[in-house]
Amino acid sequence: MIAISFYSHLTHQMTQKIELFCQLQTNIGLHQVLLYSQAMEPKKKIEFCVAENEKDNIEGFCIIHKKFPIVYIQDGPIVSKNEHLSVIILAIKKYYSRHLFAFSTIQLPFSEKQISVDLYNNPSISQVFDLPTWSTIIINTSNIETLLKSFSKGHLSAIKKAKKEGITTSDSFSDDTIKSFVNIFDANYKTRGLATQWANTKTYFTHLSATMAFNNSFFIGAYKNDNLVAGGIFLVYGNTIHYKFGTSNYELRSIPLMHTVIYQAILKAKELNFSIFDLGGINPDAIDGSQVRSINTFKKGFGGTIITSPKRIYLTNNPLSLTIVLLLLKIKHLIHK
Repeated sequence: MIAISFYSHLTHQMTQKIELFCQLQTNIGLHQVLLYSQAMEPKKKIEFCVAENEKDNIEGFCIIHKKFPIVYIQDGPIVSKNEHLSVIILAIKKYYSRHLFAFSTIQLPFSEKQISVDLYNNPSISQVFDLPTWSTIIINTSNIETLLKSFSKGHLSAIKKAKKEGITTSDSFSDDTIKSFVNIFDANYKTRGLATQWANTKTYFTHLSATMAFNNSFFIGAYKNDNLVAGGIFLVYGNTIHYKFGTSNYELRSIPLMHTVIYQAILKAKELNFSIFDLGGINPDAIDGSQVRSINTFKKGFGGTIITSPKRIYLTNNPLSLTIVLLLLKIKHLIHK
């Protein structure tokens, strides 16, 4: 029997209990790490779901990002036993139904534990929609020589070409480096006609760099003539290095900059004794010619193993709210037709 509670804020004692619980689990995604919780979804509010047994020991935990009328859960809930999954998910459904949220999207974490098919067949949990399931590429850093053999010929050539072009690397992440990285990051988004997910990119990355100082998270920058031309941010949790953000100077796109950044990051992960390098997600269903497909190809060129999480779950929390949301979306579509 477990008791499930929801919190907007955590006490110091509860924070310590959650961190201890997570340390005992495997394959924790960054969206379920307390240290990075705000950094992952800066425009969404956060709530925490905690399941405890009769002895007040944690049996399940979940960081929930929400933006009314939708609830988002990535890489969670985390549970000690899979039989707790349905109980926690139904509690989430009930809780957000009372608060008039229309629906939730839940991406269960990758796990070596077997997820019961009964979870998806439970009528109370609703149905599984055909939404993208989270996949990523995992690289084992234990043997660099074997790793290099798994690189594609194109990637090996790209790394050599960058070196011939005078590209050097550094893991310095000073205020000046952050400023240069932000300028490249924003320019890239502007070139592609996209908006970043933050009101102020510099404020976000400055805050993230302060968070990174608490562990072995790091930045790898690529330089040409002492000027930053590309960079990547790599976040740590457990025994894993996660590639989270990367960008390069669009005007130097003829030089394969990010190949060198990722390669140097893998070497640094090995140096820091991290056995797993997570390339940060791919979409195996991306269509030919799309930018996402190009990113997939880039990441696959480093070798590694593709892993895929269980199918994403879509929950109808409050049927009335969902009806209103769908109606508003239909009206919006008609207006912009």
